[in-house]
Amino acid sequence: MYIGDETALPAIARRREEIPAHLRGIVLVEVADEGEMQDLECPPGFEIRWIIRGGRPAGSTSELVSEAKKVSLPPSPGTYVWFGGEQSAIKPLRAWVKEAGLVAGEFDLTGYWRHGKHGNQLTAGDVLHAVKHMLHIPHRD
Repeated sequence: MYIGDETALPAIARRREEIPAHLRGIVLVEVADEGEMQDLECPPGFEIRWIIRGGRPAGSTSELVSEAKKVSLPPSPGTYVWFGGEQSAIKPLRAWVKEAGLVAGEFDLTGYWRHGKHGNQLTAGDVLHAVKHMLHIPHRD
């Protein structure tokens, strides 16, 4: 299972290329609106679910975590959960994967940014701007 907000899209896109064709899973991605959705091709056994924030600021909702918790994780071994996105989502996701019986090595939860800006930390907008620049995606006004 891969979970992330728009700042995790490059990592999810890279990781999907590493997924063996026989595996099954879910990709959950939270974006601001439908215009942020991308064509993510995954193996046939993977389902992609887009969570639309409806224009609300990144990191201001708990919808991504709520949607993830609705997924019934199969017993490990063989189950893997990856997350990239806003820092505050890690604590509830860590509790969820541990409650499901996953152990170290069966999940990777990474906070890419924090809601608001503190010192040298980046906001979601900063990260998204940099990612779009690297991928040569035009800015929308």
